[in-house]
Amino acid sequence: MKKELYRSHLESMESNDYRAMLIGEAWAQGDDPSELKNYTTKINKVTKEDVVAVANKYYGDNYLAFYSKMGSFKGEKIEKPDYKPVVSNTNARSVFNQSLDGIGESEFAPRFIDFDKDVTMSQLKDGVKLYRCENPLNDIFSLDIRFDAGKEEIPMLEYVIPIMDMAYTEAYSKKEIKDEMSRIAASYYFEFDESYTHLHLTGIESDLERTLDLMNELLTNPQMDDKEIETLVDYIKGDRKFENAEPYDVAQAAMEYVKYGSESDYMDRLTMKEVKALEIRSLVNEFRKLQGYSVELHYVGKRPMKDLEKVLSEHLQFGDNLKETDVPVIKPVKVYNDNEVFFVHKKNAVQSQVMFMQNGKLITLDDVPSIQAFNSYFGGGFSGLVMQEIREYRSLAYSAAAWTEIPDRMDSPSAFKGYIGTQADKTDEAISTFMDLVRNTPDKEDRIDMIRTYLKYSVISYQPEFRRIIPYVIKKQKQGYPEVPAKFFQDEYAAITYRDIRTYYEENVQKTPTVVVVVGDKKKVEVDGLKKYGRLNSLKEDQLYTN
Repeated sequence: MKKELYRSHLESMESNDYRAMLIGEAWAQGDDPSELKNYTTKINKVTKEDVVAVANKYYGDNYLAFYSKMGSFKGEKIEKPDYKPVVSNTNARSVFNQSLDGIGESEFAPRFIDFDKDVTMSQLKDGVKLYRCENPLNDIFSLDIRFDAGKEEIPMLEYVIPIMDMAYTEAYSKKEIKDEMSRIAASYYFEFDESYTHLHLTGIESDLERTLDLMNELLTNPQMDDKEIETLVDYIKGDRKFENAEPYDVAQAAMEYVKYGSESDYMDRLTMKEVKALEIRSLVNEFRKLQGYSVELHYVGKRPMKDLEKVLSEHLQFGDNLKETDVPVIKPVKVYNDNEVFFVHKKNAVQSQVMFMQNGKLITLDDVPSIQAFNSYFGGGFSGLVMQEIREYRSLAYSAAAWTEIPDRMDSPSAFKGYIGTQADKTDEAISTFMDLVRNTPDKEDRIDMIRTYLKYSVISYQPEFRRIIPYVIKKQKQGYPEVPAKFFQDEYAAITYRDIRTYYEENVQKTPTVVVVVGDKKKVEVDGLKKYGRLNSLKEDQLYTN
């Protein structure tokens, strides 16, 4: 227990927000903030007798309890307000704003992540790569064992990974594994996606070898009881029960249908009847297939590379002739040559969820600065046109956004996307305003200086926390970057012009066919009126899911 508190505190202290909160609490309570540095020492000094004494003192019969009963709140209908859009003078500047011009700027020298120095790589054996990043703060290690095979390569992982927490080995029962991991304050969990399967490990450096031994048993010789099928069935049944509970969730499924058709994740899956017929033995065998694929080990900690290579080679076993896959996997998206609208009726939906998509083109790194500038100009938070025109000036949406998505791989196309969450009776007007922005984006050239500054400093200020540096660097390298984008694009950001933004918009967004997905209550949305945005397709919820 002390080790768990020790690890939990040090992990939390890695967060600037958490540290600031603790310092603030210390000042508010009149404590010395410097004592926070001694907290782990205090944890290690706690004895069993101390715990028993506190329990006897504070957990007796002398207490006050409050109980609450949950009820249902009857919502109040609010009519659409009858007023004209309030358009502010975006060129006006307050006296205070002007006074900021007189404040000098100090030169800022950013420290960029170095692909070669901050992350080091070693080949443990054919098909097994080790990446290492230094932990500058504490003695808590993290290790991501990433197999280059996910759901695309082994579809049945979708049904075995959710219950791998229940797995054990011939040498250790489920309880023994949990107890031992708890004793050494280590934790683990499995995760998968289309491309990869991960085993995430965290623990104290001094117990790295013991942690690896336990996990090696679990990876190479997993066992599971037949009754865990019931656990799997309950998990999937619960997951599917709530996947269409909210209009936004249905909109996500509808967009998946629009992009992938019958290969949508909500459709390309087993029925509940098929899930119930699964056998644990076959599922465990599907998991064992991972041992035949290439692996990346992402380690963050204190161990030197040479020591780390020896420890991992001795305590983790990987096969020979490991299969390498073309990852990350990019599923092909359906191409639309004309404007289309997909409407899904969601009974009693107070809000409509609206999503937009355009098929994009293949891009290169040279296109990225223009895309980022366009994103800032068109959909950049509260300063972007979409949020200002739809929400701020006209109160047509609770939330609104738009962006061009830069793919994880440069051999797959980009895509323009948009989103509006709006009151049901404002659906048509909100879509109309969004589409008018797409087809007739106004010129606001005076924003270019702000955009240049934003691009320059936003990428500099974004630094992945040290435990996320390895996947960040690997992703950027796969996209073709020779160094971090913040450094690579500094000259391009400084030279960006409004004409660059306008050219990108005119060539890639303005005239491109747009698909609109609307999820709302047909009693509150004028469905026939949606035809003006493209060919109308009416979908039922059950068309989006395999159950």
